[in-house]
Amino acid sequence: EDADARILFSDASAAEVIGPAKEGGIPRVALDGSQVGRDIEGWLAPAGAQPEAVEVQPGWAFNIIYSSGTTGEPKGIVQGHGMRWAHVQ
Repeated sequence: EDADARILFSDASAAEVIGPAKEGGIPRVALDGSQVGRDIEGWLAPAGAQPEAVEVQPGWAFNIIYSSGTTGEPKGIVQGHGMRWAHVQ
């Protein structure tokens, strides 16, 4: 809740830790069909579909990690493609 998430994707083990969904709470998507919520199949492209090619930009978000950081206030930290590419190199 303090991350201000709009959707929560989780599997059974994460759902156990998080607990049951709250009425009117953050919508959940089950990655493994193990929890109440929308199923992941509704998020997947139809069989045989091909994604459009895109030129990834270094500043685009690659992932978001969740950290209390040095302030003690929980927050999401966006890591860009450029940062991830630098790690790979």
